[in-house]
Amino acid sequence: MTVNYIYIAVLTLLSGVLAFLWENVKGDGRELVKCLRTLFLIAFLTTFAYVGFFASPTIKLAEFMNGVYFIGTDWLIFFLMIFHENYTAGVKRIPGVYYTYLTLLILDMVNLLSNPWLHHAFEMKRVAFKGMGTNYIISEYHFFFFLHVTFVYLCAMVVWLIFLNRTVHSTKFYKIRYMYITISFGIVLLVNGICTLINLPFDLSVICYPVLAVLFAYFSLYYVPRGIIEQSLGLVVQKMDSAIIIFDLQDNFLYANELAKKYLKYQKITLDNVEMKILDWKKRHNMEVNRPVKWEEEGVINGEIRSFFVEFGPVYDNDMNIIGSQFIFYDRTEDYRKLEEEHYKATHDELTGVYNRETFLEKVETFVRARSEEPYLMIVSDIRDFKLINDLFGTGRGDEVLKIQAEWIRKLSMPGSIYGRLEADRFALCMPKNRFEEIYFIEHIQSMKRLFEGSSYHMLIHCGVAEINDVNESAASYCDKAVMAIDEMENDYEKVFAYYDNNMLKRTLAEKQAVSEFERAMENDEFIIYLQPQVDRTGKMVSAEALTRWNHPKKGIIMPDEYVSGFEKSGLIHRLDLRIWEKTIRCLKKWERLGINDISVSINISPKDFLYIDVFREIVSLVDMYSLDAKKLNLEITESVFSSEVHRNLKLMDRFRDYGFTVELDDFGSGFSSLNLLKNMKVDVLKLDRVFLEETKDKERSEAILDMIIKLSKKLGIQVVCEGVETKEQLDGLIEMGCEKFQGYYFSKPISVEEFERTYLNIGEQ
Repeated sequence: MTVNYIYIAVLTLLSGVLAFLWENVKGDGRELVKCLRTLFLIAFLTTFAYVGFFASPTIKLAEFMNGVYFIGTDWLIFFLMIFHENYTAGVKRIPGVYYTYLTLLILDMVNLLSNPWLHHAFEMKRVAFKGMGTNYIISEYHFFFFLHVTFVYLCAMVVWLIFLNRTVHSTKFYKIRYMYITISFGIVLLVNGICTLINLPFDLSVICYPVLAVLFAYFSLYYVPRGIIEQSLGLVVQKMDSAIIIFDLQDNFLYANELAKKYLKYQKITLDNVEMKILDWKKRHNMEVNRPVKWEEEGVINGEIRSFFVEFGPVYDNDMNIIGSQFIFYDRTEDYRKLEEEHYKATHDELTGVYNRETFLEKVETFVRARSEEPYLMIVSDIRDFKLINDLFGTGRGDEVLKIQAEWIRKLSMPGSIYGRLEADRFALCMPKNRFEEIYFIEHIQSMKRLFEGSSYHMLIHCGVAEINDVNESAASYCDKAVMAIDEMENDYEKVFAYYDNNMLKRTLAEKQAVSEFERAMENDEFIIYLQPQVDRTGKMVSAEALTRWNHPKKGIIMPDEYVSGFEKSGLIHRLDLRIWEKTIRCLKKWERLGINDISVSINISPKDFLYIDVFREIVSLVDMYSLDAKKLNLEITESVFSSEVHRNLKLMDRFRDYGFTVELDDFGSGFSSLNLLKNMKVDVLKLDRVFLEETKDKERSEAILDMIIKLSKKLGIQVVCEGVETKEQLDGLIEMGCEKFQGYYFSKPISVEEFERTYLNIGEQ
């Protein structure tokens, strides 16, 4: 009796082990874990059935529980085959064999469950054993029992041979796993066979079920995963910012680090179906375990689209045998983001966010060449005297203006347009010709001008337009043409748009030709002065203005509008002006020696001169060198000189007056002249621009403004010289307004020094 109780207690304890394994072996629904849990459950039920058989109070119940025990072994063999199929990559399921086995298994179940009543398989009896008490044994075997035994052992041997084959042909890493399972399973079969042959009172192989279950759990869920993970551990440590997923040779999921779990989660891939995902990856990228594959894909993590570089490759053991595979997801989002930022910085203007010059030109060329049949325009905008904004209001306000300008360029762009910042305050827009309307540009320009309402600064924005009629010509060339059109407007405050034509190119080429001949002309003293007289009310000449002319050896006398602009752009104008100033002073000194001391001459100072030379020092040094009285030399400056560094230039004008020079403000009224400028700048003479004498729609309004300026100048103690007088009617009107000094073709055009001397100074040829 003692042995029976001990045996029942041992079986009960081992059943508890199986129940423990069934409860605690979990794996998020993976097929491997499902199969193992099913094996543990059937092993538990089989063991429990055998305990029920061993403790049955009646023969009929013992026969029934023994039949249930035999049925349990049938199902154990079946699920061992399923386990092998899912986990060891062995013989794949053959539908015909699979369903045949199921059919035979069901028939065997019917055979064993009906045996207590039909006794067609076996019969049992109670037998007394020395030291053990009475136990049930099979007393008679019938045909259907031998069918059951043959079926079970044949299937068990097939499974054992499959495991043996895997043991022989696996790598060292997997061989250990299969070897222990094969040996353990073989021992169970051997013990069960011996117990069946000698008809022992109890089946010792049942005790082996929990042991076999523990081995299955260890080698399936611990030994292989840990081994593969350990082989990948170094890589995981090095790639902590990367997601890694590990599979064994049979594509069973083994491990995923935290980043990988997040990635799978947000891709709506659970650990239940990750093995299906690997099949999709393999099919999509034609992957094989011994051939590394790399690709890129995007995934959403925490609601953010992230870019991954995926690398698939094998995991090796110490003998360089392949024991599994791994997917490593390198998160390249930040790298790509930095590359995008660097690319953005390289292609966009940092302040305004629009394309920079290089990118704009490149985009335009590619764009228009792909649409050669559609006409496009290149439009360039320019803020005149933009530097004055920075000087008067600070660079912060200047940057704000540029941002606003970029924004209205952006708003004016339509589908099929490209825009960018060329330099400083110059922006460009390439757009379809049929979508261009001046009115929209003018509206935005007017809104920008309102930014400075109430201040002394008046914004002037010009736009040059060039039609792209040859897509093979560079975009830079068309920008240059648009800029040529802008230059044609100079300081015209009424015009907003100028359109490039071939004449502009001719003028530009002429300017370049003039620049190329400048050194020769200076060396040969080809630049001469012409004088235009200035007269009082009676028509008496009282002063003159010195103007430049180019006495070209082949072209003859060239007017300044054909070359001065080119010299200003190329930085040569100060050298020309220095030459003209010296010639004028020499001329005055000559007259002085002849006893003519009541004539003064005005010289022009280009705004560009202030950029290249110390104008005060140069003029003073010339006057001192020729010992000329400074009051005989009048200095004409334009109001554009005060478009930058206002305070410095105001002080400079004071220095000139203190030295004895007469300072004249030239071309007053040609732009948005500021009366505030007259208040701050103490000039001696105000030269009214000829624009006041031109025909206008509202003549009375123009005359009223002119009359007001003349009267205001008198109150300020400023002498007025009116330029551009061409008719007696104009002269009479100006005299009536109070103007006392005049200049224009009505009196004389600019003439050579020799002619001036003969006509007005009675100096003959000398």
